[in-house]
Amino acid sequence: MAPPEGDSGEPVTPAGRLFLLPEMNTIIHCAIGLKNKIDMDSTRSAIKSSLMLKHPRFCSLLVRDKNGREHWKKTDIDIDQHFIIVNKRKDPRSSCTDADDVDRVVNEYIADLSVSTPLDISKPLWEVHVLLEQNCAILRIHHALGDGISLMSLFLAICRTAGDPEKIPTLVTGRRPDCGKEGKQQDWRGVILRVLKMVWFSLAFCLEFVLRILWVCDKKTVISGGDGVELWPRKLATAKFLIEDMKTVKRSVANATINDVLFGVISSGLSRYLDHRSPKALQEGQQITGMAMVNLREKQTLQDLSEMLKNNSGSQSRWGNRFGFILLPTFYHKHNVDPLEHVRRAKKMIDRKKQTSEAHFAYHIGHLAMSLLGPKAAYVLNYRVLCNTTFTFSNVVGPQEVITITDNPITFLRVNTSSIPHSLTMHMVSYAGRADMQIMVAKDIIPDPEFLAKCFEDALVEMKEAAAAAIPTLVTGRRPYYGKEGNQQDWRGVILRVLKMVWFSLAFCLEFVLRILWVGDKKTVISGGDGVELWPRKLATAKFLIEDMKTVKRAVANATINDVVFGVISSGLSRYLDQKRSPKALQEGQQITGMAMVNLREKQTLQDISEMLKNNSGSQSRWGNRFGFILLPTFYHKHNVDPLEHVRRAKKMIDRKKQTVEAHFAYRIAHLAMSLLGPKAAYILNYRILCNTTFMFSNVVGPQEVIAITGNPITFVRVNTSSIPHSLTMHMVSYAGRADMQILVARDIIPDPEFLAKCFEDALVEMKEAAAAAE
Repeated sequence: MAPPEGDSGEPVTPAGRLFLLPEMNTIIHCAIGLKNKIDMDSTRSAIKSSLMLKHPRFCSLLVRDKNGREHWKKTDIDIDQHFIIVNKRKDPRSSCTDADDVDRVVNEYIADLSVSTPLDISKPLWEVHVLLEQNCAILRIHHALGDGISLMSLFLAICRTAGDPEKIPTLVTGRRPDCGKEGKQQDWRGVILRVLKMVWFSLAFCLEFVLRILWVCDKKTVISGGDGVELWPRKLATAKFLIEDMKTVKRSVANATINDVLFGVISSGLSRYLDHRSPKALQEGQQITGMAMVNLREKQTLQDLSEMLKNNSGSQSRWGNRFGFILLPTFYHKHNVDPLEHVRRAKKMIDRKKQTSEAHFAYHIGHLAMSLLGPKAAYVLNYRVLCNTTFTFSNVVGPQEVITITDNPITFLRVNTSSIPHSLTMHMVSYAGRADMQIMVAKDIIPDPEFLAKCFEDALVEMKEAAAAAIPTLVTGRRPYYGKEGNQQDWRGVILRVLKMVWFSLAFCLEFVLRILWVGDKKTVISGGDGVELWPRKLATAKFLIEDMKTVKRAVANATINDVVFGVISSGLSRYLDQKRSPKALQEGQQITGMAMVNLREKQTLQDISEMLKNNSGSQSRWGNRFGFILLPTFYHKHNVDPLEHVRRAKKMIDRKKQTVEAHFAYRIAHLAMSLLGPKAAYILNYRILCNTTFMFSNVVGPQEVIAITGNPITFVRVNTSSIPHSLTMHMVSYAGRADMQILVARDIIPDPEFLAKCFEDALVEMKEAAAAAE
């Protein structure tokens, strides 16, 4: 069909041309479960008057010009042509529940549609199949019209919130993180490291991507697909999860995300299934590689449809197909490992992926092939990498609340696609506190997708139970171990970690040496110095609730309690100096440096006393003095800044400190001075650096529950030390849901430690209020 002269229509995008190839011909199926019977008249009317039919892609025919190039040509819509009514009655012999029977019928129907059932090109490339008996509508949309984010945004524009027929569903939105400055000082070290890190990881992962296109492939397993498998008969099953269960697991793994949990579930579930199908065929740690789709828009989640349409030209947030692929390595592990270990491995891998341009590389290499060689070449590249991997995965965040269409509440949203040479594809959509994952398989390779779905569900249940059991009375921890992933040495990560550690360590250790020699803080009203350790003292207590700290912690991405504590110190000192300084005494962003004590034992927190005593000789966990120091830079900022910004700055600084050997360097340099020159020399080194900094801080994690001695309950535990030439020392101990910080001051320099304690307490209260307002 050719358009009339002078009316060539809108050209099909390069990605659209790829999806339209007969060999590709990819169609998205979105299953929409409804609570009540479907009223066909109101459903037709709702779609006819919706934004869907105002969108040019949904009211245009696919046409080709005389040169064979595809275009979209506007046409009139006959809505009845796009509706297909299906009567699939329940099998009276079935012993399944109504919900199970609906799932079975809907999944069987979609599986049949997913093989060799193209859309009719004599009308716009979408249609709605209505399964009346199952109260389910299946929206079939050609992938050339848009990707999952585009289509979900369009669908939500048709829907309304349950209980309010005028309210459009709330969208979960997000932006890619922005890395700014520390105070007013450009963090050039961090910028250089980030660039080096991104370049290194990107080169490594993009090289792997190219090798996958050429010849590198997964070892064959019982779930491997390959050339031609996209044409094999399909079966479909649904794995069902609760978002709250994922959050429970997420909270038990430090700094994990829902995606980390999800990929951990996939890794564990595949291992379970492979254990069942071929218990002796796989080696421990064998890699099973997937292809994960990544949204490349500036906003990472669903967007308002009007925003996508108005930004259609040249914007990264535009409508259409705007996604890339990343390689998603999972590893086979026997079922007797710690369930949460799958999540930790997944987090480690995803953290690296986030630092690369792999998805952009995949998108642009496909775009370049389309532009220079045409859609056939791009298809060959895409097909090769799919044949050399094992599964496909995608994840779309849907609405958080129950929504309706024509006042009929939606009970589930599920998505899958056709025409992929994998024997296993998984597509997840979250909706109203649940997440359903559609598992499409080639049934001659994976005959029991229902069992595979159960493997994924059981994996999450086991992780949730492990997370609940992992809550200890005595908080203990080990330093992270960076070893092998499975049996394969991750040499790229090792090299990058070494380079990173060396760079940060050199920078911070050089600063440490300069502090010993002559570099000191600018004088302020709280500065101490030579001889101040002999001055009279005053002591006050700042009191905090751990739950308040946790509230603030949740408001700052990937923050820790220590980040919050150091943010409180920074904010509290700024508040105090605002009150005590002369009007022009301090510059915005002026550094006030502390010394923080760091436990150097292998286990970072409290340990059983018998273990410390039996390991006394030569062990890093022994009894005694086993700590180093790090420089703890805080910055003066006026009181009108965002309270949470203090926590973000603290987190940024602490994240760098965690990647250095600064504390070990301080410990070793003092140990060397003791060994070679005696205690007097070590004392002078220690005294010099204390005189050139402003304050001292330490933090000890105490018991979480109320304890007693001789049957008498303890109400508080507080600690401080003497003989330090700082005018300000702070020592914090947490106990039974609270944290008390002892503030010891030289009273001739800081005469009002009670007011300083209140500054710290008020800083946390203000952060908590800001965190609550941000939710």
